[in-house]
Amino acid sequence: MSEVYPSAFALMKKYDITPKKSFGQNFLISERVFRGIVDAVVQEIDDVVIEFGAGVGTLTARLSERVPEGLVVAVERERDMLTILNGELSQYDNVQIHEGDAMKFDVTGIAKWQGRPVSVCGNLPYNIASQIMIALTAKRNRSWITRCVFLIQKEMADRLLASPGTKAYGPLGVIISAYYNITSVVKAGPNCFVPAPRVHSTAVQLIPKTELWEADDEWFRKTVHAALGHRRKTLRNSLRQVFADDHVDQSLHDASIEGGVRGETLPPKQLGKLSEALRKNNPRS
Repeated sequence: MSEVYPSAFALMKKYDITPKKSFGQNFLISERVFRGIVDAVVQEIDDVVIEFGAGVGTLTARLSERVPEGLVVAVERERDMLTILNGELSQYDNVQIHEGDAMKFDVTGIAKWQGRPVSVCGNLPYNIASQIMIALTAKRNRSWITRCVFLIQKEMADRLLASPGTKAYGPLGVIISAYYNITSVVKAGPNCFVPAPRVHSTAVQLIPKTELWEADDEWFRKTVHAALGHRRKTLRNSLRQVFADDHVDQSLHDASIEGGVRGETLPPKQLGKLSEALRKNNPRS
């Protein structure tokens, strides 16, 4: 970069904009957190990085600087933010600005266009973070992803990192950890943002697992939600809320899982084995 990219404060003043609560706009201002995210995202100078919710471009510019021979695809849907991105980043040869919704963005399309897997990152609003991460577990997406780094609310990060049998262990963490190895990258307090949110945040890194995942994605998610949907019930009784009794009993037997345990004590691999048994024993599958 020919000069230091303007701060979020300077950009809001220059373009006379205020963050919109409806879009979950809290702009990162901490150099420590910026550095942690960029270090976790970028591996080589020619990496292709897709950034969801580019906002005012502060992270985008730092990513661009680290991939001088690569590409940063900045995805943003809010018009005020697009005005800033186009005004400040249009001269960057390795940045492409896409107007669009991260929930519908074609990650695989970009990867195929570039002829190589991509990295994905972003400061994600709480109300869409889980949906975006779940979408990236789809086989068509994860096979084209090298890593994801998302800045999310601490409570959500805790759920992703939770171990079986703990209070935070639930469907979201099970589903994501079935396909990705998850680690904590850097923590961010409210003072790391403008405006300051009421919550703490954590950046997490997701690396696709190399081992073959044999369970059907749709059945796995259905099984996980059924198994962990009633924490006070036994696994057998929780499953019977969704599946026929005889199918449940046969599937537990086939998967070599005791029906009297709690669903939240099972690791993703066992839940995957159970989901395959349920799929095979259900005549409508």
